[in-house]
Amino acid sequence: MNLVPDYSLFLQVLTFLVLWICLKRLLFDPVLRVLALREERTVGARARADELTAVAETDRARYQESIRAARVRLGEEAEAARKVAEEEYAALVARERAAANEELTRMRAGMQAQVAAARQTLAAEAETIATEMLERVTGGARG
Repeated sequence: MNLVPDYSLFLQVLTFLVLWICLKRLLFDPVLRVLALREERTVGARARADELTAVAETDRARYQESIRAARVRLGEEAEAARKVAEEEYAALVARERAAANEELTRMRAGMQAQVAAARQTLAAEAETIATEMLERVTGGARG
């Protein structure tokens, strides 16, 4: 048994190393670069897409919040406008009621004056009619 290695073993190792170096420079390194570039394109693109999605979600949330705030503000403005309109309506109704009450008071006073005048006229006419009736009943002769 011979424990000394044969020179062909060294030649095979040397050939393997040369082949390895050549393959590394000509095949493995370019393939690894292409794979790294491909991974950067896919994973990098996915990472950029995730970043853009996160930014879009943030923008969407900000937009939703601004829409909600605008709706709240518009609701408050509408409520304030409704209150102002109700106050104006109440003031207008109060003014019109006061004017109607004044007109009604004037009309009542006028009617009372007319009733008083009619009573005086009727009293005078009743006196005249009573006198005429008395004259007819007594025959026109008085004492």
